[in-house]
Amino acid sequence: MKNRFLVLGSTGQLGKVFEETLSLESKEHFFLSHQDLDITDADKLKASIERFKPSVIVNATAYNDVDLAENHREEAFRVNAKSVETLADLCKKNNIFLIHYSTDYVFDGAKAVSYTEEDLPNPLKQYGHSKLEGERAIQAILKDYLLFRVSWVFGKGERNFLAKAIKWAGTKQEIRIAQDEISVPTYTHDIVAAALSAHSKNLTGLYHLTNAGYCSRYDWVKFFFEKKGFDNKITPASSDDFYLLAKRPKFSAMSNRKLCTDLKSQIPSWQDAVIRFAQQQKNEEKA
Repeated sequence: MKNRFLVLGSTGQLGKVFEETLSLESKEHFFLSHQDLDITDADKLKASIERFKPSVIVNATAYNDVDLAENHREEAFRVNAKSVETLADLCKKNNIFLIHYSTDYVFDGAKAVSYTEEDLPNPLKQYGHSKLEGERAIQAILKDYLLFRVSWVFGKGERNFLAKAIKWAGTKQEIRIAQDEISVPTYTHDIVAAALSAHSKNLTGLYHLTNAGYCSRYDWVKFFFEKKGFDNKITPASSDDFYLLAKRPKFSAMSNRKLCTDLKSQIPSWQDAVIRFAQQQKNEEKA
C-alpha cells in the first residue's frame, strides 16, 4: 500500500526538510503548519486526520523554548505531552504509523559517556519532563511507532543555536560560548533522511538519532565560524555565566549505534554535517 504522509509542524526546521524531501521522492504528502492546526485542539486534530486519511503522521511540532517552559509549564505539557497522547490515541484508532521526536534533555547529564536507549531518563527541568511524558504516552498507547531522540538540531531557519551565533557575529567581535555543555549537533537533513530510511526498513521503537561524535557548544560554534570564514573571536565560557532560567544537562551526548546498526548504514559526523550546512548557506547566498 502506498504511504500517505501528514506532517504536523510543517513550517519548522524539520517540517520544511520533510516537505522538500518527500516532494523530491514523489511521496504522497500533506502538510499542516501551526497556523493551519493547533495540535492542542483535539477536535481539529481529529478532523484533519479524517480529512487527509494519512497512513503515516510525522509530528514535528513541539514547545521547545527550554527557558520559557519553566514559567509556562502548563503550556509546555499541553503541547509536548497531552497533545501527543491525543495524537497517539487517534493513530491507534485509525491504524496510522506515528513518527515523533523527543530530546536529549530527558537526561540529567550525570553520565560520562554517551547515553544509550537503555539509560533511564531523569530530566532536570520542565521542558525535559514534558517531552518525556510525551514519550511515555506513545509507548503506552502504540505498538508500532518511531520515536527519535534528537539533540542540538540545526539547519535552515532562525530557531537554532547556530542561527543565534550568526546574529551575534553581526554585532560582536568577541563572542563567549559555553565550553562545559556537551552534546551532538544534529543536522535537519540527516534527521529526515535517517527517519525516512528507518520507516522504509520497517523499524519501530525508540532510537537516538544524532550525527556521530560530540562536542561542546564552544567547539561547535568555533568550527562553524571557521567554515563560514568569520573572523570573530570565540572565547570559551562557563554555562553558569549566562544565568539561564532552566538548567541544562552538562553532558547529554547520545549514541546513535543502535540506529546505525539497524539501518545497516552510518550517519555522518557532526563536523561533516556542519560543513554541508555552511556550504548550503554559501550556495544560497550566491543564488
